[in-house]
Amino acid sequence: MLLCTFSAFAELESVNSDQLTISLNYQNLEDKEDSMKLSQSLTLKDIAGPKDYVFTTENVKSNYKLELDILESTFDANEKLLTYSLTVPVNVNQGVTGVVGTIVATDKADATNVKRFDLKTDVKSMLELKKIFLFVNGDKEKTVNDDDEELKNLEPGDEIELKFEIDNLFNKNYDEGDLDVTIYVTMDDSSFGKDIDEEESYDLSAGDILEESDMSVLFTVPTDAEDGSYDLNIRVKGKDGNKAVYETEWNLRLKVEREKDDVRVSTLVVLPKEISCNREATITANVVNFGTDKQSHAALTIYNQQLGLDEKFEFELKQGTNSDNSKLIQHIFPIADSVKPGDYTIIASAMYDYTSLGGKESAMITVKDCVQKKVEVAKKDSITDQLAKAVGDTVKTQEQEATKVSSSDIVKTVEKQPYTIEDAFIALIIVAMIIIFAMIAISITLLARRK
Repeated sequence: MLLCTFSAFAELESVNSDQLTISLNYQNLEDKEDSMKLSQSLTLKDIAGPKDYVFTTENVKSNYKLELDILESTFDANEKLLTYSLTVPVNVNQGVTGVVGTIVATDKADATNVKRFDLKTDVKSMLELKKIFLFVNGDKEKTVNDDDEELKNLEPGDEIELKFEIDNLFNKNYDEGDLDVTIYVTMDDSSFGKDIDEEESYDLSAGDILEESDMSVLFTVPTDAEDGSYDLNIRVKGKDGNKAVYETEWNLRLKVEREKDDVRVSTLVVLPKEISCNREATITANVVNFGTDKQSHAALTIYNQQLGLDEKFEFELKQGTNSDNSKLIQHIFPIADSVKPGDYTIIASAMYDYTSLGGKESAMITVKDCVQKKVEVAKKDSITDQLAKAVGDTVKTQEQEATKVSSSDIVKTVEKQPYTIEDAFIALIIVAMIIIFAMIAISITLLARRK
């Protein structure tokens, strides 16, 4: 609200009170400018007839400068312009300021006849929220170009994504024109369930645009949100290099509309995701009633023909806004050895009235060859070969030692026999005995040479 102070005898008036608030726009600043000089005019008239006035200034705020083009003038019933200049700093926050200076008109013939014109400034925002793009569950639903619009047909569990187009209105050449932009998305309504309190920040250079793909805010409609319309507050705040703050605020209405019958599989998990030698998996599914009606005959089916999976579980669910509106199902199932390697899709379907389909989800399980069994077979063959080789190598070594110390050849013939895992222990005993006999033979030979 613009303020003017009148003395009891004042008859000099401002024709347009809006002229007392000076619009201040930093858009044309360049380089390191720290102030702006504005030339202004004030339209005045004296409704009582011709008078001579002396003009002065007072209450000029620090860092401001107010200069009048004329110091004296005669006014009558006709309108006349009083021109002046106002120099202002450029680190002032957006919005209307308090009084930054006052122009005083004093009647030359009567010093008690004084009129004061208080001047204010209205700093314009240097950021502009031009559009909001609304996505529901990944699909673009609406582009909002103005405050106070509505997004309809929302259901509990829907994921809402907001994307923005915001302009930095500073000249690219202005050194302090970069903006630290923060977007606040809030809602506090007990009927909506969980409060929304989201915040995202972005650095926006002077003259640039925050585009749709640059940043987004995500939230989910709570599963216990009631039918109705809700006000979502969107506030965008920017701070420039001078620490001046600019803000804009929009409101968006969200309309939640629950269906009568709405049973869904909210989560579906199959573990492990890959099966090989251990041929068993666990399915965990959560079924939720989002509808307005109680479901006395709800069910969950789990199916995959190739895996031999065909199960049905029946239960009861309270209405969607009730805390007992969900059912967690766990099912352990075997996978036959005859199932070939590959990827298999398991379908979980939520039902109402036992047979009417509500919603469904799918999960993948991968069946692989049991490599461990093949390795074990290979190990059996390998151990047999290694044992046979060990026996042969040991005998050969002992024969070589006997040849070195004997004047006559000691011939030892060992016939290799195939060994199995079951004969491993016997084979080791035989090897030990051969070694002992070879050592005895060597000892006898050495004794004979000494004689």
